[in-house]
Amino acid sequence: MPTDEYDFSYATHVQGDLSKIKKLRYDNREIYKVGDRPIPYPLDSFDFKPEAFQPVRKSNVPAVQVGDKHLPVWVLHQPIILNFRAPDLKDPQLNAKATRMDAETKILLQNQLKYFKANGKQANFFIHGFNVPFGSYQKQIKAFQLTETTELMGRNGISLAPTVKSEGMLTPSENPQGDLPIPMVRKYNEKADPIYNTSDRTIYSGLSILKKAFPNISDEKLLPWGFCDETCDDDSSVMHGNGTHLWFLHMEDNLNLATNQYDHEKYQHYLRLVNVAWRGDVGVLDYMGSEETANWAGARLANAIDYLLNAMPDLEINIIAHSMGNRVMLTALEALGQSHPGKINHVFSWDASLPDSVLSKTAGSDKSAKQNCYFPHAMDAVKKITVLYSNNDDLVLNWAYQAANVVDEEADKAEVEAKTIFTPRDKMTPLEKAELAATSLSALGREGPDMTDDFVIHMFKNGKLILGDMTKYSKGHSYMKVPSEDIKKHGYKTFIINKTQGLTKFGRYDGSQFSDFTAPGNTTMS
Repeated sequence: MPTDEYDFSYATHVQGDLSKIKKLRYDNREIYKVGDRPIPYPLDSFDFKPEAFQPVRKSNVPAVQVGDKHLPVWVLHQPIILNFRAPDLKDPQLNAKATRMDAETKILLQNQLKYFKANGKQANFFIHGFNVPFGSYQKQIKAFQLTETTELMGRNGISLAPTVKSEGMLTPSENPQGDLPIPMVRKYNEKADPIYNTSDRTIYSGLSILKKAFPNISDEKLLPWGFCDETCDDDSSVMHGNGTHLWFLHMEDNLNLATNQYDHEKYQHYLRLVNVAWRGDVGVLDYMGSEETANWAGARLANAIDYLLNAMPDLEINIIAHSMGNRVMLTALEALGQSHPGKINHVFSWDASLPDSVLSKTAGSDKSAKQNCYFPHAMDAVKKITVLYSNNDDLVLNWAYQAANVVDEEADKAEVEAKTIFTPRDKMTPLEKAELAATSLSALGREGPDMTDDFVIHMFKNGKLILGDMTKYSKGHSYMKVPSEDIKKHGYKTFIINKTQGLTKFGRYDGSQFSDFTAPGNTTMS
């Protein structure tokens, strides 16, 4: 170990010369506080002065300790990701692989039990939607390398060719602006390139946060493409990564912000979600092709939750699902409704790519083309369900989803889907429009649940079902990922982190500070 750097983990006692230790590194986790000093940009290592060490005092916080002195170091818990991405479903070893995956998941969750217990005996799951590759986190930025450019300047500050040099002077013949030599040299920063280290960046950091940590990038024009502020949709961000990991990072950030007690600086209560990855990226034109992989992931999720409920019977479990991730959730709930009725505290269905009949218990109510969206025991598992939907979700839930269901098994599926997904509605032929409308299929995430169904009406009247109409505030299908201020307030703070009708606790945050917004127009039947 070099004398100027120290790697440490929990309860480590260090033998050595304190004055020579200048850098701390903690097990590839992000440090957000050293001693009493907050760090504006959590890193996996931190430079400090040896005087920061204090006499040993009792603390549960990880600390570097030398002799009778120590330095507390505050670190974030590692991300929790359950990888339920299905292998080839025709693999003859599929059952063995499922068993192995369930065993690995059990070990992973077993290691999180102390974390759940320390955070209010609560586990909050998030399930992403269709066509999201697994991806990865971006690495942490440890510095920015500035590239400096030197220019020779002519009269009136007009730049001359940088290659024209004569010991910093220009001769009259080389000076198109006059007859006198003009000894003017201007140096400026042309660009700032990030230098990454080897550890993952697992929490959201917008451009404003980076500027606090790295003042030399105050000029945004220096930064390469992909560095953006808190409002941009950074699917290809060089800051945060891509695929499912980018979704996980955003959703954790959005929910922590919704508590009104987190501001990208106070990380003490930052809560990790239990993120579920599944193989929904089976082909952009094969929307219904993801159903089987969703079913497979749902079975894995049911087994994972079954383990948690048996290991910690008083654990509160909440689930948020987006788009086709709702099929993963309902598949799991269908099993849990029979093995653990009433044990799931609250589930949130956001822009579900399922028929509006999917919450019904009534036999024969399934409106899907394949008659495979009937989950009669799913609602038995939950104490409360909130359905968030938007009539503005045209491309995915009105066009693509209906198109995928209208296609006959014997038809040319790719051709029909290509027409309906990529042809604007105003340019469709009358026959194409009629074909698309023939299904009369309403998606749960676009229209909300079927409020003519007796069981659905019963859930609503008894307060078990909450309706969240996001039409007024939403655009598109994935608007909750990088939310507008309206979605932050009317989505996250009104329906999810809300002491009146949502989650009344979220980890170690103070529930009394949660918003109590209500939306009576969204929660009553018309």
